[in-house]
Amino acid sequence: MESLLAAGSKVRLKKTDTGENCCPFSKKYQLSFPDLCNQTLYLQPGDTGHISSPGYPSPNPANTLCEYQLKVFQPDQRIKLTFVGEFSIASSEECKEDFLHVGNNMNLINIRSLTSYKICGKDPPKEIVSRSNEMWLVFKSVSQSSVTRGFNLTYQVSSKGN
Repeated sequence: MESLLAAGSKVRLKKTDTGENCCPFSKKYQLSFPDLCNQTLYLQPGDTGHISSPGYPSPNPANTLCEYQLKVFQPDQRIKLTFVGEFSIASSEECKEDFLHVGNNMNLINIRSLTSYKICGKDPPKEIVSRSNEMWLVFKSVSQSSVTRGFNLTYQVSSKGN
């Protein structure tokens, strides 16, 4: 597998073979955006991908604020997040300092809402499914630690009820 990294924007392009006897035009490319915050992802039905905190799985940097918006244009679609790998965000009372906040819209102020999760520590929910066709994630890291790794998750778009 080859990896190319574009300087500045830190866009990583990985080349993988699709088969041993294939022609050179049958290479598959995966595009990921390591270490980028404040992304808006416009998704289509069936799309899958991953999002991770900056530098994951290395210790997360202090004084970090990242926002990610996932939006599917079809209103009957939902977004499912599944946490994979180690989840480690510094724990504090009510997750006031370091956290991953997941909600259905940017109105994340009401953390007690049934459509919003504020997560820290080491035990995230296995998965979170949106109640609408969009989802917001806010990752905040105040403290510097050599042991907190942040988060890594996958997303999947499917129709309501699936």
